[in-house]
Amino acid sequence: MKVFMRCAAVCAAAAVTLTGCSGKDLFTYESHRPIAVPEQISYSWWGNEARNEYTIEGIKDFEEQNTDIKVNTFSGSYMGYKENLDTLMRSGIEYDVMQIDHKWLDEYSADGEGFYDLYEIGGKLNFNNFDDEVLESGVRNGKLNGIPVSLDALCFCYNYDIFDQRKIEKPRNWNDLLRCGEKLSKDGISVLSADEDAIWIMLCAYAEQISGKQAFASEDSDECFGADEVTAMMQYAQKMFDNGSVKKTSSMPDSFSKGRSAGRMTFISDISDSIKPLEDAGMHIIMGRNPEAPSAKRWGWYVRPTGFYAISKNTENIDDAAKLLDYLLNDPGMAALQGMEKGLPASKSALETLEAKDQLSGLIYDADKQSKLGGDVHIMDSRMYEEDRYSEFFRLVELVRRGDIEASEAAEKFVSEYPFG
Repeated sequence: MKVFMRCAAVCAAAAVTLTGCSGKDLFTYESHRPIAVPEQISYSWWGNEARNEYTIEGIKDFEEQNTDIKVNTFSGSYMGYKENLDTLMRSGIEYDVMQIDHKWLDEYSADGEGFYDLYEIGGKLNFNNFDDEVLESGVRNGKLNGIPVSLDALCFCYNYDIFDQRKIEKPRNWNDLLRCGEKLSKDGISVLSADEDAIWIMLCAYAEQISGKQAFASEDSDECFGADEVTAMMQYAQKMFDNGSVKKTSSMPDSFSKGRSAGRMTFISDISDSIKPLEDAGMHIIMGRNPEAPSAKRWGWYVRPTGFYAISKNTENIDDAAKLLDYLLNDPGMAALQGMEKGLPASKSALETLEAKDQLSGLIYDADKQSKLGGDVHIMDSRMYEEDRYSEFFRLVELVRRGDIEASEAAEKFVSEYPFG
């Protein structure tokens, strides 16, 4: 049940004292100032124990800065959080301020009506801290439904020891990836393990580089992928799966953590969880660059919002919620606590805080630099991470691998059901 405690005044009863003065009775009243009870708002997020700890510390700092506001906090694991939020959103009793996965924005608010329009907050939030493209990623139907916490990119972390022991160079391009797969597969080791969505995004980058087309049509261009580009993606997918270069995984710890994969393709925000078991075992983890074709016509790699901060359209405390949102995104104290745990902050002032405190270093920072080596990196189209789309793609790839259908025919079927325009 959603609980809101509005500002209340505990009014003390006036104490009446009868006194004598110049032979006359006089009533004097002893008045007391009302005792203010802080407004209560709610904030929710998901994450591991480390994220919970620094978030709680940040909320305490926020309450010390805003003594008239009390924040009730809620957190959980990713899946449990989503299940709980589904129920709350259906009932209209969701949290005042909440962390939203990039995939959920369209699910909850495809028409822009699912969350509070942050453009209406006006001067309570410093929009100048964010590039127009960053803000645009949270707009639905002209309404700013969410602001990205940080920008995430695919990265390639490798177990240096596996390559060093075999005198193999880590891959730098698409042919290297296949050649490494041929060598490592002899020892039952794949070059990379990755979740299905990461492999799909990688294949889109491959096709963009060799075709020169962007995957999805945009306002600036109607040139996008067709059957030829999808055919190329399927053919390369078949090669890397068949020779063991890339192994699909959907759970942690995966084959990388267990030493059966030389590398892990994952998002920057997930690096820590991926490499911790290996670092604890004394392994040396390094970052590799995102593969690039020798004569690439486009860079092909994108960034995406790690997640959004959104405000409930049903909040009864919009001013307090706006203050909390601004704190989470822009406050120097919160920026220092969060560091790069969620990737590089989207807020310019938060990024400046990390730079001033010399916190822009380490594997996460290296991964971010590697992901941008090919030039300008833009925010990916939300259609690129539609689960139904990439699930169908890989279903067809398996049919191609079994010889049930030609890649060109499978590509035609795919683009007819999931067009890129």
